[in-house]
Amino acid sequence: MKKTYLILEFFTVTFFLIIPPLLSTAQPVPLDRQKFFSFPTMIQALIAAAFFIQDKILHKENVNYLRKVFWTTLTLGLLFFTFAGIKSAAFFAGQDTAVMPLFTEDGINAVNVFFLALNFFCAAFYEETLYRLFFTESMIQLLPQKKVFKIFAEIFSILSFALSHRTAGWFAVINALVCGIILRLCLVKTKSVLCPATAHFIYNAAIITFTLLYLY
Repeated sequence: MKKTYLILEFFTVTFFLIIPPLLSTAQPVPLDRQKFFSFPTMIQALIAAAFFIQDKILHKENVNYLRKVFWTTLTLGLLFFTFAGIKSAAFFAGQDTAVMPLFTEDGINAVNVFFLALNFFCAAFYEETLYRLFFTESMIQLLPQKKVFKIFAEIFSILSFALSHRTAGWFAVINALVCGIILRLCLVKTKSVLCPATAHFIYNAAIITFTLLYLY
């Protein structure tokens, strides 16, 4: 890929996709109001697909299937372990750790659950292709090829992802920070964004499922 195109693409994506969540003050939407496959969700899905296809064209995967399964499973376990740790720490600190308002007084039904699952899948795929794949890898390519700059790119990307969750509270930021590190490691080890995206989706879906079972 020509460096000029990469620079243009990187700064365009940073301006329109990375910076806005860092500046946003909008509160998370309660889950039972996320009933439809919204226009923003559709745009995110298309952007994620574009990043994914671009990566497929530019890079070939040489990691075997069993290695991918192992790292995806390990990643999922570490995500749950992180969530349990953050939740426990917040409990003893007397803090509310809800990542977003769960439900309004109207409750939730099967239609909501279907669209929640669809939205969660698109969100997980979008965040993995944006933060773990495109944003980090592009910075690594554009910055001088020295270890210190690679470390900077990794840290900057992880912090950007974590701070995009700040409207949900600082425990959510900490959780996103640790999970971001785990998910990035999964991508590095498997060479496939589908592995961390799968773990991310199952993790989000499982947390909500456990919450539903607990409340109802």
